[in-house]
Formats: sequence, structure tokens, C-alpha cells
Amino acid sequence: MTRILSLIFIMFLAFSAGIPGAYAQSNEPEIQAYYLIPSDKEPNTNYVAGIENTMAELRTWFSSVLGGPTFNVAQPTVEVLQLSKTSVELNTDSDPCFCDFPDPYKDIVGVNIRAEADKLIEKLPTDNIGREISRVRVYFTDVYMACPDNSIYNFVPHQIVSGNGVAILTGPILEILASTPPSWNAVCTPTFNNGHWYGVGKVAHELGHALGLQEQPENQATGNTTTIMNDWNGPLGQFPSINFLPQERQYLLTDEWAKKFFKLPIVNGASFLPTALSRGTIASIFGNGLANTTVAADSIPLPTELTGTQVLVRGFLAPLYFVSPGQINFLIPFEIPKNETSVNVQVRVGGVIVQEGMLQLSVSSPGIFQYFIKPTMAPQAVITDINWQLVNRNNRIMPGSHYIIFATGLGEVVPGVQSGQAAGTGMLHHTVTPSKVLVNGKQMPVLFSGLVPGFVGLYQVNFTYLPDPSQEPIGWSIWRELILKSGNQSHAVVVPLEE
Repeated sequence: MTRILSLIFIMFLAFSAGIPGAYAQSNEPEIQAYYLIPSDKEPNTNYVAGIENTMAELRTWFSSVLGGPTFNVAQPTVEVLQLSKTSVELNTDSDPCFCDFPDPYKDIVGVNIRAEADKLIEKLPTDNIGREISRVRVYFTDVYMACPDNSIYNFVPHQIVSGNGVAILTGPILEILASTPPSWNAVCTPTFNNGHWYGVGKVAHELGHALGLQEQPENQATGNTTTIMNDWNGPLGQFPSINFLPQERQYLLTDEWAKKFFKLPIVNGASFLPTALSRGTIASIFGNGLANTTVAADSIPLPTELTGTQVLVRGFLAPLYFVSPGQINFLIPFEIPKNETSVNVQVRVGGVIVQEGMLQLSVSSPGIFQYFIKPTMAPQAVITDINWQLVNRNNRIMPGSHYIIFATGLGEVVPGVQSGQAAGTGMLHHTVTPSKVLVNGKQMPVLFSGLVPGFVGLYQVNFTYLPDPSQEPIGWSIWRELILKSGNQSHAVVVPLEE
């Protein structure tokens, strides 16, 4: 028994760490921030820090307004680029105050900024309308836009950035994000009366345009401030409590291009499905820069830090199975209060937050472990007979025989167990929520559902296969659907049956 269960965890780590078919993030679409510096200016470290903080705040805000999904940030978060043109050559001035001027002028300034940046950035593959398939660029430029009356307007040219994967923010916003004394005239100060959050809200607005959202000008006339896409001071002054309109949220999550950028990078560690997860579930986080090296835990209780990496779930340090630069396997703590259905998750490396998002919680989130016989074949469910032999096409599920499903995410158990500790070997920890097993549509008798003694976060469900005598013969195919249900969630796999 011990050998087969140890094999399960070895397969789990290997499967989730990159065997074909596992959830992969190496080429996931990303948001990349760029700090563009005119040739006559020096880099400002306060601006870099302000951009980094803003991108982290926006990930949290998008997660909250979209109900969980957020965008991936490229690493490093900010790429610093020195442009070849001076501020004057980029149509700038030293007096950054708002003004109105013809749209073509805005277009010229925006074109100049983008053209200079494009010289320095290698273009990724694009779709049929010229958008990079796997990247949205956010340009933060230390540039002020000159107006005909010699004042300056901090404007992002919508005609250039809307829907084409590029957003442009100019000097006044950088000053706000860096909390540096503003250089604009006193007459302009009321525009920035919400300070820091106005700046972050402006970035959220322009990022919305880069992703394809349009202006909502009618709201200014009606006084409706329910969307960040209304570019006037009311909505921006309400950030971060402002939201998207329902149709805007629907677009971001359903448009074939935009939706690629919004994923909750936390999944069930067995099924690799991005569903709501329960306390006590083995989960996986994917991203970039999640750890300095690759290492697996080698002792129980599981550590809460590996090679400087920590995962905090609602402030609780999560037990860690495995960390690498691109993936973390961890246990969602049992100790999270039962009345909470949405919690914050942070990944810290050396004490610095490198990834953050919201996780939806559920009573149970069943996931059956799987493994590969060959990389080119579909994964096989980890189910054994009572002799601990894996079920496969040469050891099929037989009528009247007993089997064990190995899973995670079956929720609370009694008696309880402390997160990171192994389930007791002198007692059985039963699941509070009953588990159901359906084979070929028929519910099977469940003999036991609970934690596997001696392991952390690993559940087993024992059942007897009793086929329905009236069901049609299987025919040429031996494979049929097995569904593990717990509460209102389920996970389906295929298994080989013998009639």
C-alpha cells in the first residue's frame, strides 16, 4: 500500500510539473508594463516602483470585479527602455496641464511614442487585425503632451490604443503613481483630487481600451458612474470601488482574444480544472518567478516555506508540496473560516509578493488523480483494486469487485486534521460531505470516503462495482465514464470495464 501511494505522489508531482497534458503556463498570454524614458531624461526608480505596485493593485482589482479571474503579469513586471528621441521630439512641453485640442494632434503624439517603443521591442505573433496574440503592452511614458495653448494634456489616444493591445500613460500619471510632487499647474490639481487611486483607475481605464473595451460617453450626461470605462473624473474618483458594466465583464471573459488574458491561475491539483476549491484541497498555482529554484518537500508536517517561497491563503501560510519558478503545489488550509467563500491568495518569494489573486471557495471540489502511461496517450485515473494494483486495460473493473479512487478536494473531515499534518494511522477521517460514484450513469455503493492514513491532502473513496443488468452491452469499447461527486461538484474520468 505504501509503495503504491508513494508512486501516486511521485506521479502527481511529475504530472503537474510539465508532463504533456498538465496545465502549462510557459506561453500564457501576459500583460507587460514598459517604462519609456525620453533620451534627455534619466530613469526614475520611484516611477518603476509605482508601476510595479500599480500592476499588483490592478490584478487584485480585476480579480474582484470579474469574480476571480485576473491577468498574468510578465516578469520582470516593468521593462525599462530608453528611447532615442528627446521630450521635444516627442511633442512634449514642461507645463503638464489639461486642455482640449484636436484629435489628430493626440494621434500624432501617440504614434510617435508607440513607434519609438516598437523599435526596441520584438513583436510577437499577431492575429488578423494586428494584435499580439499573447501580450498586451502598457506603456508608461515620462512624456507630457503639448497643447496648442502651450499647456499639457495627459491623454491616452484612444484612436491608437483602443482594442489593439497597447495602452499609453503619460507623465502626470507616473507622478501620481510614484507619489511625487506634481509638476502640473495649480489649476489642474482638482482633476487629481483622488490622488493615488485616480492614477491606478486611469491605468485600469486605458488597459480596458487596450483589451477592446469602448468609451461610455453617455454616462457623463446622465451622471451614471458605474463603469471605469467612462473617462471623466466621477468614475476615476471612485476607484477602486468602481466596476465594469455587465456587458463589459462579459466581453472580457468571453471574447476570443481578450479572455485569454484573464485566468485564475489556481487549479485543482488532481483534475487541473480552474473551479472553486475546498479547504483541504491539493492545488496548483502557475505563473512566472514563483520560486528561485525547484524543490519538493521531503518531510511531514509539510513546510510552509520552500527555498524562500510562501503561499498565503487569507493570511494563513499554506503547506507546500513542491515549488518551482513556474509552478507551486500546495494545500488549501482547513483553518479558513467556514463562512468565507472568496479569499485572497498571495505568493511571496523572499518576502516580496510576486503573484496575487482571489480564490473562490466551495464545500467540496473533487478531483481524481491521473497519470500518463505514454505522453501520446490520454491520462489514466489513479484507481486500484483491493490488492493495490492500478486499474488499466489489462486490469479492468470487474462486476462485484471493490475499488479505491484516489482524489483530493473532498472537503471537511471528522475528526479534523491540522493542515500540513498527515491523516492519522490509528483512526479514520471521514468526509462530512458524502461522496457518490457513478459508473456508466449508475450510482455505485460507497464503502468509505475520507483521508488516506499517513498522507496529507490525499483522499480515498472505496466503492463496489455493481453494473446494471439491464444496461446495453458495452460492445467494442471497454471505456466508460466514472464520475466522482461531492456536494454540487464532480469530476469525470474514463475507466476500463469488464462485463
